[in-house]
Amino acid sequence: MSHKLNELWEANFESEKEALRALPVPSARLEEAIRAGVRRASEERRRPGRIRRAALRAGSIAAAILVLFVVTMRVSPAFAETIGKLPGLDIIAGWFQTDKGLQTAVRNDYFQPLGLEAEQDGWTLRLEGAIPDERRLVLFYTIRRDGVPTKDYRLTNFNFRLPDGASFEGGYGVSQQWFGNDHEEMMQMADINFSEGVRLPNEFIFEASPAAYGGSVGPVWQIPVSLKEWGGPDHVAVYELNRTVAIEDQQVQFLKAAVYPTRIVVTVRYDENNEKRIFSMMDLKLTGDRGEVFTTKGAQRIDERTEEIYFEGSSFALPDSLVLSGSAARALDKTNLEIVLDTEQGTLLKAPDERLALEHIFETGNGWVNLKFRLAGIAEDDNMMYSLVESQFTDASGRVFETGYGHIYGTSEENRAQTVIFQIPAEDYEQPLRFKVFNYPSYIREPFEIKIR
Repeated sequence: MSHKLNELWEANFESEKEALRALPVPSARLEEAIRAGVRRASEERRRPGRIRRAALRAGSIAAAILVLFVVTMRVSPAFAETIGKLPGLDIIAGWFQTDKGLQTAVRNDYFQPLGLEAEQDGWTLRLEGAIPDERRLVLFYTIRRDGVPTKDYRLTNFNFRLPDGASFEGGYGVSQQWFGNDHEEMMQMADINFSEGVRLPNEFIFEASPAAYGGSVGPVWQIPVSLKEWGGPDHVAVYELNRTVAIEDQQVQFLKAAVYPTRIVVTVRYDENNEKRIFSMMDLKLTGDRGEVFTTKGAQRIDERTEEIYFEGSSFALPDSLVLSGSAARALDKTNLEIVLDTEQGTLLKAPDERLALEHIFETGNGWVNLKFRLAGIAEDDNMMYSLVESQFTDASGRVFETGYGHIYGTSEENRAQTVIFQIPAEDYEQPLRFKVFNYPSYIREPFEIKIR
């Protein structure tokens, strides 16, 4: 770590609150892409069968950059020296730039260097470092095949085992970036969220596999991890809210807000008597007493009606007052939650509305069939990339199948449309096929505000 870079880290911050107020707010489109990916990955993680989509495929890996830290950070010389030894320093520095909570946690010694490796069948996984929290783990790692960095593989099939063999799981999102003079190295990052009641232990065995995008899965790595003590009850603040708001007559109950060293978690429950299924809130934000804004960083479904929404922020630098506000949600009438199509005839038999069109069906030649849709009429203030359907679908006989890899191509500024492609197995189906809608650009709007503290 150069003396100059260390000086940059030491500059500009006189207190944790001042540092937090000064951090930049990332673009809305990036945040919605992250939110969609993490929410979908967490839901798929709880279903039986294989894991396919660990993060939203937005057509470009660059669009999925998640969290890292800005170089204007106040850190100890020992920490600066530790970070300076990691590969891809500039990439790590860039990632933290979009998350105020992680930046604050790192300034309070929450980053832990690991330097752990596992090799199997010519594959090498190296865990470079971690940021642990009560119910969250951010991992930085590199993947090599036959000693050569590879850009064609991501990490999937995450699992965590205790020393006694018991396992615990978490939903996760993954991002990656090249670094080095010739972009010959790649650093990847996984942001893992654990369910309520599951506290990340200090010692566990991390399991994962390399997977080609849309292709095969490699061997299972197992790496024993030992973390030093962090956090505890003194670093967590819980605010019971129990406030219900109506958005176009659809009831949304905000249960509580929990503030951790790396983030703020707001728990939301959607009323079972609502006429519409609410997919997600659109514009939630937390605002501090001096106008600083804490944006959403993803969400995870606890069950059909309950959701945890993650915000940047930290218990180390909480404003004197905090207000939650919003004005819109994505919601669809419960009678329109199905997409039905005949893949033999190439016809779309049922859709939520006329804005969804089936454009093309074609076999890929590797045991999969691609379904290409066009989704139009997306609102100007909606930055979601729509993956459209749940991971499971059925044919007319009732057999259950799993969708495969998917792509989403960005919104056109002219007609506010997206192209959505996902795969289904090349099987002899009984027609038609039925898919459950996962998210859709149908909206309810009504402003509300809740004081947290």
